[in-house]
Amino acid sequence: MKNELLALECKSYLDSGGVHAAHFLPGAKLASRYKLFHDVVLRDTVLNRLKDQFVHAGYCPVDAEVSLGLVYGHSTKGNTERIEKAFSQGGWRLFGPDWLRTNLVRLSHGSYEISTASVVAKVLLRGSASKN
Repeated sequence: MKNELLALECKSYLDSGGVHAAHFLPGAKLASRYKLFHDVVLRDTVLNRLKDQFVHAGYCPVDAEVSLGLVYGHSTKGNTERIEKAFSQGGWRLFGPDWLRTNLVRLSHGSYEISTASVVAKVLLRGSASKN
């Protein structure tokens, strides 16, 4: 098992054109939507402070590797391929619609007990053929 602390930005854009790969490229017009992916000083500061806080609270070991990533719910096919390439080049983690769907289905099979996320997954997937 890998000691990893993931800092994830989450975007849905479900009822739109989705996440656009151009926003992650150097000099992007809308880079301000994804500051941690563009501003190295800000990224290092935030991720180092996050790790310090988690180590101090006992949530992760001192030797944990901090990784930046994105969870997103929608993009066009052309953007998906370009996003994957940009994230691979940036060394960032990427969790797209297929990962999200698979894990929501898995979560929906869990207990209702003390899990808001499980209840939400059950509601979202109620009556869905992908629930089986």
